[in-house]
Amino acid sequence: MVGMEIMNRICRLRLRHLLLPVAVMLPTGAFGELSQTPLYLTTSVKPNVFFLVDDSGSMDWEVLKSTGANNIATYSGYSNSGDLDITPTREDRDEILESCAGYNVLYYDPTKTYTPWAGVDENGNAYADQSITAALRNPFDANGSARDLTDDEGYDDPPGYMTWTDDGDGVFEIDECPDPGRSGYDYNAQFVATASGFSVTNVMTAAQQTNFANWYTYYRKREYVIKAALLSIVNSSDQRLGLATLHRNNSVGYPVEDVSSGTNRADLMEEIAKIESDHGTPLRSKLAQVGEYFKGTNSTSLFGASQGTPILPEASGGACQQNFSVVMSDGYWNGSSPSIGNADRGSTNDGDQYNSDYDGGVYRDKYNGVSNTLADVAMHYYETDLSTLANKVPGTPDDSNTKQHLVTYTVAFGVNGTLSANPDAYATRFDWPTPVSNQSTTIDDMRHAAWNGRGEFLNADDPQALITAFTAAIASIEARTSSAATVATNSTRLDANSKIYQARFNSGEWSGQFRAYALNSVTGDVGTLQWDAAELIPSVNSRHIYSSHSNTGFSFDTTSWDGGLFSAGQMSALNALNGTTDNRGRDRVSYLRGDTTHEGSDFRIRANKLGDIVHSDPVYAADENFDYYGVAPTTTVGGVATDSYYVYLTDDSVATNKAGRDSMLYVGANDGMLHAMRAEGTVGSTDTPCNPDTADCEGEEVFAYIPKALYSKLSNLSDVSYDHTYYVDGSIRIADAYVDYGDDGVSDTTRWGTVLVGMLAGGGAGVYALDVSDPFNFDTKDVLWDLDSTDLPELGYTFGNASVVKLADGTWAAIFGNGYESANHKAGLYIVNLEDPGDVVFIDTEFDGTAALPNGLSSPLPVDTNNDKIADAVYAGDLYGNMWKFDLSSSNRNGWDVAFSQGSTPKPLYRACTTDDCSSPQPITSRPEVADHTQGGVMVLFGTGRYLSTSDPSSTQLQTFYGIRDTGSMVTNRSALQAQDILAELYVAASDTDYRITSNIAVSYTSNDGWYLDLDSSDYVGERVVANPIVRGGRIIFTTLSPDSEPCEFGGTGWLMELDYENGSRLTESPFDVNNDTYINSDDFVTLTVTESDGQSSEVTLPVSGRRSTVGIVKTPAVISTGNKEVKYFSGSSGAVESVRESSGDKLGRQSWIQLN
Repeated sequence: MVGMEIMNRICRLRLRHLLLPVAVMLPTGAFGELSQTPLYLTTSVKPNVFFLVDDSGSMDWEVLKSTGANNIATYSGYSNSGDLDITPTREDRDEILESCAGYNVLYYDPTKTYTPWAGVDENGNAYADQSITAALRNPFDANGSARDLTDDEGYDDPPGYMTWTDDGDGVFEIDECPDPGRSGYDYNAQFVATASGFSVTNVMTAAQQTNFANWYTYYRKREYVIKAALLSIVNSSDQRLGLATLHRNNSVGYPVEDVSSGTNRADLMEEIAKIESDHGTPLRSKLAQVGEYFKGTNSTSLFGASQGTPILPEASGGACQQNFSVVMSDGYWNGSSPSIGNADRGSTNDGDQYNSDYDGGVYRDKYNGVSNTLADVAMHYYETDLSTLANKVPGTPDDSNTKQHLVTYTVAFGVNGTLSANPDAYATRFDWPTPVSNQSTTIDDMRHAAWNGRGEFLNADDPQALITAFTAAIASIEARTSSAATVATNSTRLDANSKIYQARFNSGEWSGQFRAYALNSVTGDVGTLQWDAAELIPSVNSRHIYSSHSNTGFSFDTTSWDGGLFSAGQMSALNALNGTTDNRGRDRVSYLRGDTTHEGSDFRIRANKLGDIVHSDPVYAADENFDYYGVAPTTTVGGVATDSYYVYLTDDSVATNKAGRDSMLYVGANDGMLHAMRAEGTVGSTDTPCNPDTADCEGEEVFAYIPKALYSKLSNLSDVSYDHTYYVDGSIRIADAYVDYGDDGVSDTTRWGTVLVGMLAGGGAGVYALDVSDPFNFDTKDVLWDLDSTDLPELGYTFGNASVVKLADGTWAAIFGNGYESANHKAGLYIVNLEDPGDVVFIDTEFDGTAALPNGLSSPLPVDTNNDKIADAVYAGDLYGNMWKFDLSSSNRNGWDVAFSQGSTPKPLYRACTTDDCSSPQPITSRPEVADHTQGGVMVLFGTGRYLSTSDPSSTQLQTFYGIRDTGSMVTNRSALQAQDILAELYVAASDTDYRITSNIAVSYTSNDGWYLDLDSSDYVGERVVANPIVRGGRIIFTTLSPDSEPCEFGGTGWLMELDYENGSRLTESPFDVNNDTYINSDDFVTLTVTESDGQSSEVTLPVSGRRSTVGIVKTPAVISTGNKEVKYFSGSSGAVESVRESSGDKLGRQSWIQLN
């Protein structure tokens, strides 16, 4: 039993108000504009990112031998330092080799395009292309000296380069660069000069001269390469960034500031351009100084004067702000001790002053006495609480620390250690090499520092790899600070192969991630990252992307473009941007497939090929059994009539049968595509990722589909001034059906197969159906149909879920609500024949809205009431608070209609309102749940609330969760329902979250028609239900959403509620492990002190009914059973995953529709 002193959060006085009658009963408040970005992003807090850049003497060098060159014994004595000679003496081996890009990776490579730096020089002029006869030696020093790159300096050895004859593997090998000391050397044939007149055969063109001059000015030094990378990052970033160097040469340093504000971006870019290189490499002491800067203690050595901590004050979100250091070096560290001690040891006896949960084990050194390493510094500032603010930093499976702490990334440029990989994810110990100053083991220490600091170690062997590494570091940081959408699991019962899949997005550049995490097979805890689908999308020419028009599929590629397979309207849309024709449609097709050729100059730069995933819930599809036995004709097996559905599930000899099908994952993204991904296959590692072009990688994209309703705005995805909008943002439904899939060219040839029906939500008015029976061979023929508002006139934005069912007239159909903001603002049910998209039934509720207050039907739930596996009724809500029941039980379609009416006017089963006169109808935007009532009829269970338009977060309208008993008659008044109440909310330290207690009033169904629970907590004003509820084990389980503008609330919070579904009362047992002891029993009850009317107090011990989210706004959970318990997984708006241990319910109902017993 959890005993505690309760801080009363709800102290209620029930007030009765007399309300004047209102003639027109409309939803309160205008609908507002549908938001095209996640509504909770307005409160996000930018992380602090601090660059610590090596400005030691080696950064001024112009030579960096390639890994291949370093591995060739013949060249082991050749220098890897100093300046180079761009006029190499013809017989000087060292100079000739250094002028070949295969040997010296810093030298000019004619296969690359060298662009000027981002930003401006000391005179405020943009960096520009250089002249071959007057190339600046230092691009920032616009008034400094320039060099004539056609001048041989009087020695008849012209400037230029030696050609690298690579064999195609990108790795330098001996004799691939000209070498005067080896046979085959031919200066005249192998050297390319900047200008003619030097008795050479090969001379650069004018364009090549400009490229060579740009290389010389902007890229010839190690220091210049890092400047190019940093300037590009800062120029395109809107984050909070800062900079320090190891020595403050030229007084360079810049405290963390928001670069999108004022002159901060330009000021920081000026500091980067001013970096000069000299002296040694004291990485350890400087990283310690960075840590002290974040603590706010002393930063004079970084900036010349002390600066306050970059962590924001609490009111601005500092409590949840994430902090990162990115440490870059091109050499082995040296210098004085940081005086940190043995921070990663895990034992205070060995100098570890914290001995926290974050050190020891796989983080500690191989030997006990190793201390004051770079890894120790990284660990110290990771486990040190950098601030006195509340600990609200969002935890993730990668980084569970909720204190203000420093995450460290390290980038090694042109140097390698003895290690080639990080420890195994499940290792408990690792033999980290002991670092020795000025030796290669210090690079291992950089890797160790990133491991201890929960960042990443990135190694770059050439300039492009360094730029890529810095870009990857920033992308990784942005990914860690991204928001999460939702989760799915690959099983309903926990086992050794159980995984959880999390969809995430980054709102900086609107990129997406789709990550798989292993689950602990005993506890169900979220474990290590297995893969990210964003990194497993095949190369441009290997992708299988499809689209359609007129319900005919085609490959979305340039071949189809050239062959006229796109419609005229589709081609016209892709050939224009923002209403202006530019005839770049063919290029856009390639761009949307992932081609990066025109990124930066003509098209938007993307962080990766996967777009942001916001509202599309991922779906795992494997061997689900929909229990369709006896629904279709039998088939003959070995001369015996056998149930065809049984054969479909067990016979793996047919490609379209489910028996032999590998599992798949499906999710929509705002890159314009539904993505289908392999859920089984090879899993790579951080150091050896799986290559989807050469292996069957788990998580790789198998195919993608672009719905036709999106073509009017597909071009916007390429816009360099892109403003986010939704594309494939809706739900996905996977279900079996027995229909003619048209895959054999013969009509009326039916078979069992699997259908995917997708919606677009805020992406548009569209719905599409695909045959995914054989996903690895998906082709144009597998597009069943694709419809938009030109096909379905009352179709609006298709929020909600579709269902796939068999109907009483024998057809199989997709059923879905018409959505919101349709042409005539109606609310109605669409029924579309899977085999014939022209065969459509629309049931109009005739409850029309207006342009200011539109109506629309939300997610429908089909129900089989007599166990014949045919949908008899459908329940769905609308924006005016109506819970409609549609009767589809007749074998004659003319009998399909709204179930209730007054005269000829359709009427709902119930209208959700806070008063009987219904002056304030409550919108219903989530799908209802239906379950049998023990005394007959069914319980229709649903919540109210809306979170769609820009005005919704500020709504304070009272919302409610209802349980309405349907016995075949309308329920007309709220007074016919039993009220349940939120009694108290309290904090429990053991599980570090709040719990909610509700009333326990039995409903008398002789006088009542159901129950309701008002979400009227004074601490959570505006609380609402916008996610689908589920029924398990006699419980109704639902999540709520409560918007909150506080920066560390990630847009809001919510509650996981579990009640008795027939009565709406609290359960007799605790649903949660409240005291966090891994057991669920009476010890998880809480004790309340109740004061009676006479002033007497007494204690009562009760089970709780709700648990507050710790990860922000959450949706319907994914559930895995662990035997007599279960674990619910939530992905929150904070980006974190929360797992909740509970007492077990029963099996989830059918995904596509509900069969009642």
